[in-house]
Amino acid sequence: MLPFAVVAERFPRLVRDLARKQGKEVSVQIEGKEIELDRGILEEITEPLVHILRNAVDHGMEIPDARVAAGKAPGGVVTISVARDKDHVDITVADDGCGMDPARLAQKAVEKGLLTPAQAYNISRQAALMLICTPGFSTSAEVSDVSGRGVGMDVVKTAVHVLGGTLAIESEAGRGSRFTLRLPITVSIIHALLVECGKLTLAFPVNTVSRTIELKRSDIFEEAGRKVFALAGRHIPLKSLNRLLDQPLPRGTVTIVPAVVSEAGGVMTGLVTDKFLGQEEIFVKPLGIPLSRMKSLTGGTITGDGRIVFVVDASTLV
Repeated sequence: MLPFAVVAERFPRLVRDLARKQGKEVSVQIEGKEIELDRGILEEITEPLVHILRNAVDHGMEIPDARVAAGKAPGGVVTISVARDKDHVDITVADDGCGMDPARLAQKAVEKGLLTPAQAYNISRQAALMLICTPGFSTSAEVSDVSGRGVGMDVVKTAVHVLGGTLAIESEAGRGSRFTLRLPITVSIIHALLVECGKLTLAFPVNTVSRTIELKRSDIFEEAGRKVFALAGRHIPLKSLNRLLDQPLPRGTVTIVPAVVSEAGGVMTGLVTDKFLGQEEIFVKPLGIPLSRMKSLTGGTITGDGRIVFVVDASTLV
């Protein structure tokens, strides 16, 4: 666990330098920097916070003359606050800039073909604000060193979701915007083998996998009323992961049978699945009720491409 100050110390200078390039005056205030978070959380959330700060300077803050004309101080303020709430932490980035107009965002989405006029007319205020997290969405007329490329907030949303968190956006035209990242205090980072099983994507921690194997139908035979295969001079029983987890079986003729070989209590078993998807490092978040009651699942995560992945406790299936 490390204090938020470890990553926050670079933010004031970053904002000041970005603002200076655009002829703006922006200062940063940081509250709650002593609150501690998991090192993995801090490492993964630093760049998303930089994206938000860049947007605050480029999109949110007016030049001094425009601020004075609007009855504001010449210099803008970005406030970063961290607050602990039980097993979560809220990181909020707020600015006192020009804010966002949901109607303008919806119209921009129509121009880009992301919404129909009817959808734009009926969209809620919150949904309109979340449009800025759509890949390729930008309200900048020109591409600058800071923004206008249509990247940034989609990266933020994805990073937050991968960590098992949520992103909320509030804004009021003329008064500023607020971005709140609600994150777990800690996450487990594991190296896992991902497999496809029916409608599910499952993750086996690699330390629970003895090996993987692709069997031909001719490699499988019956012994004492159960299906087995030969491995290193032993007959290893096979179980269908789909049946164990109540998932649909593959359709059509299957010629290759992928199996994850795992061992628990001296018993080795092959768990047949649909497809191997490769290995990844994933952030594991505890499951809530009712999924937490399933003894075969120990946690879950969301991958960068939006897939929900459940972590399997292989020892309960062997």
